[in-house]
Amino acid sequence: MQGWKRNGPAAVKMALDMYREKLITREEAVSRVEPSQLDELLHPILNPKAETALKPMAKGLPAGPAALPDKSYLIRRKPLNGQNSAKPSSW
Repeated sequence: MQGWKRNGPAAVKMALDMYREKLITREEAVSRVEPSQLDELLHPILNPKAETALKPMAKGLPAGPAALPDKSYLIRRKPLNGQNSAKPSSW
């Protein structure tokens, strides 16, 4: 692969689809799925149909860890103690 991987269920589905369409052999289908991808299938997941029926608790963008994990920054809307409001300040 080119540095990216499919998740477990997608890798298994793609290998099975290619096998059923006679594009690859059974052995090739098995070799295309890595052990870590099979491990993903053993972990419990949310039922997608049940998940869509739930009311969201909050709205927002999906986010990852901060770019600077040791400091938090914010922009103040109002100047505090004569500071410039456009300048980030550390907590």
